Amino acid sequence: MNQIRALVLFGMSHIIASTSFAESVARQGMVAAAHPLAAEAGLSILKQGGNAMDAAIATAFALGVVEPHASGIGGGGFLLYYDAKSGKVTAIDYRESAPEGLSNHHFRSGTGFRLAAMRYGGLSVGVPSMVYGLYAGHAEHGQVEFGSLLAPAIELAESGFPVSADLSENISDKLDLLMDNEAAAELYLEDGVFPPSEGETFVNPDLARTMRAIQTGGIEAFYGRESAERIAAAVVEAGGVMTAWDIMTYRPRVGTVLSTTYRNYVLHTMGPPSGGGLATLQILRILDAFPLADWGPRSPLYYALLIGAMEQAYESANRFIGDPRFIQIDLERLLSDAWVKEAHERMTIPSFDELPPDEPLLTYRPAVKEPIGNTTHLSVVDREGNMVALTQTINFFFGSGVAVPEMGIILNNELFDFTFEDGSPNLPAAGKVPRSSMAPTLVFKDGQPVATLGTPGGARIPAALAQILINMIDFDMSIVDAIAEPRLYYDAPRSRLSFEDRETTDAVEAAVRHFDDPESFDLRARGAFDRYFGGAQGIWIHDDAEGQRVLHGAADPRRGGATHGY
Repeated sequence: MNQIRALVLFGMSHIIASTSFAESVARQGMVAAAHPLAAEAGLSILKQGGNAMDAAIATAFALGVVEPHASGIGGGGFLLYYDAKSGKVTAIDYRESAPEGLSNHHFRSGTGFRLAAMRYGGLSVGVPSMVYGLYAGHAEHGQVEFGSLLAPAIELAESGFPVSADLSENISDKLDLLMDNEAAAELYLEDGVFPPSEGETFVNPDLARTMRAIQTGGIEAFYGRESAERIAAAVVEAGGVMTAWDIMTYRPRVGTVLSTTYRNYVLHTMGPPSGGGLATLQILRILDAFPLADWGPRSPLYYALLIGAMEQAYESANRFIGDPRFIQIDLERLLSDAWVKEAHERMTIPSFDELPPDEPLLTYRPAVKEPIGNTTHLSVVDREGNMVALTQTINFFFGSGVAVPEMGIILNNELFDFTFEDGSPNLPAAGKVPRSSMAPTLVFKDGQPVATLGTPGGARIPAALAQILINMIDFDMSIVDAIAEPRLYYDAPRSRLSFEDRETTDAVEAAVRHFDDPESFDLRARGAFDRYFGGAQGIWIHDDAEGQRVLHGAADPRRGGATHGY
């Protein structure tokens, strides 16, 4: 489905939903996170004199306690940091890597693949990397003693916190997975059977002890032999091949920062092994040639172009991106004007002065609940103007379903993110990092910081981020409205177009009728604020009439979250 047909319905009016959401406004510093208690943890560090990196670390550890289904010290992530003094943007890649004993044959069964082994259990677990990644970030940029940054998370794990509706629902959804692992059942289920109800107090004393050991003993407390052997034993018991040596020798990597311009803004995001960063920037580069502001949000023309841009960008990321230590990637070429020109030619965009036909009538299939990947994001700005965009994950909710006895942590299933098609740059291999969709993003204009932004959502991440940025830059929305605006996502290999059904159906139908084969689209109308499309967190910066800096924060209504500032 490569060709976009005539794209215009200039006469249509585009009504924006009047639903409003609370916006946080601050002057000194701000934290945006997917849970209010985690945002409070980060804000407390800012108020104590910590910088953006310090606050991000405290928030990240706290998220692992109150959102154990989405992230934690059994997983990993990506981090972008802007240093206001030097003006530099740097990245830390603490994505989980495959054990040295892993090979492609572990996932094969005859001529096919062992889907269950790829998705859950010991073989799906990558080396836990969050602790070392945050430790490395602190070593480079932190200014408050590292151990003190774990104090809010330790308090939450030790004293407990009210179970959110989101956590209760996710435990219920993953009941079979958690019951299949004795340590996981003991950790998350009452009497090993019953999920906690919303509002109940949840405590995790084992996790508190694990973090207290890190607080006092530093990185060795997690990556030393005793802890490493305990983690490896849990993985092996669940069918994996991880060794203590895999954990003891893990090191985070200096990440690649991908940059491009869109309109008169400069965007920085995560490079390989993230394919999400490249896809986000490519979507925007493709659309930069079109006057989206003239057409408005929810216009059929905008949606049609967005669908085409997604198809080109996602195909590019899947075709070329993998672990850069294992393959050569021509990033300059993939963000070049020449690549954009070729993408436009593949889309075969004709004139904009023809109306699409009204027929054939389109049909919809019901949106189904599926085991999708997810994660969490946080954004921080401090009083000095330093910024952090940090996205961390254990992949699917509750990851591999494998918990480590007496440590209070659930391990990731990140190795499911490998691709198993011959010739893919993302094939599994010993020590290799699987491709990711995570794309923490920083935005600048005229050399000044403008925004820190990111979202969970698995493969939907690049599409969501591109739409949020377009909403702010092209359609002049506030960050709150930009994040709340309906989203769509095009899964080209399955011709599946999913969208939030909020006064969008007519525009989506008109958009797909611009294509040669509109009836081939598998249309999926989803809920008004559907978690399928992620849960973005962001902070937008601007000067007021007196030239004083103002921070505007927004947490996605699709997922419980908060922005706290002062």
